[in-house]
Amino acid sequence: MFKSWFRSVSNDQNRTMVTQNPPPSTHESGVILLRHPVLDRQQKIIGYDVGIRSIAATPGVDDALHVLDEQIFQQLMQLGLPQTNSNQLWFIRVNANVLADEQFEFPHKDHLVLVLDRWHEITISTLLAQCARRVAQGWQLAADNFPESTDAEQLLPYLTWLRFDLRRYSAVDLEQQLRQLRSHSELRVLARQVETEDELEACQALSFDAFQGYFFTRVKTSQARRIDHDRIRIMRLLNLLAQNAELKELESVLRRDPMLVYKVLMYINSPLSGLDQPITSIEHALMFLGYGPLYRWLTVLLFTSGTRYARDQAILQQALVRARLMELLAMRSDMQRDAAALFLTGMLSLLDALLNTELASALEGLTLAEPLQQALFAGTGPYAPYLKLVIALERVQMEDVDVLLHAMNITGETLNQLHVQAMEWAVMLDMLPDD
Repeated sequence: MFKSWFRSVSNDQNRTMVTQNPPPSTHESGVILLRHPVLDRQQKIIGYDVGIRSIAATPGVDDALHVLDEQIFQQLMQLGLPQTNSNQLWFIRVNANVLADEQFEFPHKDHLVLVLDRWHEITISTLLAQCARRVAQGWQLAADNFPESTDAEQLLPYLTWLRFDLRRYSAVDLEQQLRQLRSHSELRVLARQVETEDELEACQALSFDAFQGYFFTRVKTSQARRIDHDRIRIMRLLNLLAQNAELKELESVLRRDPMLVYKVLMYINSPLSGLDQPITSIEHALMFLGYGPLYRWLTVLLFTSGTRYARDQAILQQALVRARLMELLAMRSDMQRDAAALFLTGMLSLLDALLNTELASALEGLTLAEPLQQALFAGTGPYAPYLKLVIALERVQMEDVDVLLHAMNITGETLNQLHVQAMEWAVMLDMLPDD
């Protein structure tokens, strides 16, 4: 396990060393908001590592993913981060000098973790005094890739989190660092850039408290699931809706599962739908809303029905952000009429991760429109650019993000705003009761 992880890290480091500068940017997209889920040891999302990356950033040189000053922090605040209606944390990197700024304040600081950058540029006595004051005010502080020095050790009592970038350490070095830090019982350690199961298992063995990365979206075909009866029933309903079946046919399926009807009505009547009056039955929903919204919520239920596993909720949140962002982007482009279909494309693009099987197998029981099939299986067709954009954003493929934004005639500022809206929407849905 450790050998395979160390080998992959070494290869990544070698690739970074020989990376050439990318071609010039084709579009003035500016800076782009990035998010990386942070999961605990139970693989539940507890927050996001967020920051802003310049489109013109050079891989291997500007790989910190953030522009580091208080102005960027203010931009993130203006975009609506952090959320005030959830318990999720938002890890945001700032210049340590801002701790001394009396104007630097935020009313919902309990949702924030300030990751201190350039702290070594401040005298240790001044830094410790500033940290003590901010911690007393209720701020949570963190640091990255902590160096071994007397000054650094003095800072540890004021930190809630310490983060380690896996690409900078061998497993042996990490084990040694963590052993020394365990004497600070209140300190939590987070592994960044955890992208594979091998890396996750290695970090779990090293007793990390949390993990940042997209490892949970990887398919492990050796652990494929059977599609259970609940999901089979939902797929049958989805196919009936796609065929514009008569209400009697739909009712004959729904009548067998009152809990399914309850969950669909709960979603439809949630604040996310923006309805002025409650929907009291599936028949009422079809007459008032049409088939589209029912199809949408049944697709969400594919992720929440049947046997639940530890990382299912994380996969659902990721799928919801993808789907909602694709839908919002469509509304800002010439694809408004296809916005609902793009939502479905985003949701279904992660069904393989949920079921731990190839996407073709996961979707085998569904009748899908041709553009949706083209995007999911061939990366072609009118929906493909939207799916490629949200995936490029997750993978920090900035040149691809730039080119795709240019093709859609969407600015980076608009993308950032829609990204925050998509995250807010996913968080609101996650707060709805499960039953």
